[in-house]
Amino acid sequence: MKLAIIVPEYNEGDRAVETVNQILKNTKAQVIVVDDGSTNGSFELLQKKFLKNNRVIVLQHLVNLGKGAAMKTGIKMAKRLKLDTVIFIDADGQHNPKHLVDFEKALKKFDLVFGYRNMGAEMPTVRKWGNVFSINLIKSLFKIKRADILCGYFGFKLVIYNKIKWTSSRYGVETEIACRAGKNQIAFSEVKIDTIYIDKYKGVTIFDALKILTQLPFWYFGKQ
Repeated sequence: MKLAIIVPEYNEGDRAVETVNQILKNTKAQVIVVDDGSTNGSFELLQKKFLKNNRVIVLQHLVNLGKGAAMKTGIKMAKRLKLDTVIFIDADGQHNPKHLVDFEKALKKFDLVFGYRNMGAEMPTVRKWGNVFSINLIKSLFKIKRADILCGYFGFKLVIYNKIKWTSSRYGVETEIACRAGKNQIAFSEVKIDTIYIDKYKGVTIFDALKILTQLPFWYFGKQ
């Protein structure tokens, strides 16, 4: 595989730097960081830290466009570099790079590999039950059985990109990709990852979840 690790990043600063350092220790792949219009100097910090490292490319959105948009920017760069496989990992420290080896191994057999977390005591109650509800709803509508719909740690071969290409620019990307994978009956594998919550109040809110639900008819009836 010609692999890229894509790291969408917004205002994560030192956490993003540490995430990239840990990625470099756990894989030999190219690392593409996409700063999504940070306002706290994160882009400049990342540039400074990895300027002389040819395994790290740091890109920037001048304004905040959302995680989904940052992910697409990373894919454009991966294609430009003639890479054929990507793995996405969040910059905030909630995805342990030690699991990259498991994703790489699974991607040798499958075109699509999702991460999943243990929905035990570590996961906030609201998110756990929201995740369970989403899993059962998506399973019913799109015939895909996932262990963790909301996990943003996943990878795929670019040959399937057009089948799962998302329209969501912000929260909802992970759910949309699962829906499109189910709709197109793409075979996938899952990798268990550590359940880490550095900030239990960060992420998908109830309002975000409601907005995601309003998109389900478009994903269900759309041509893709």
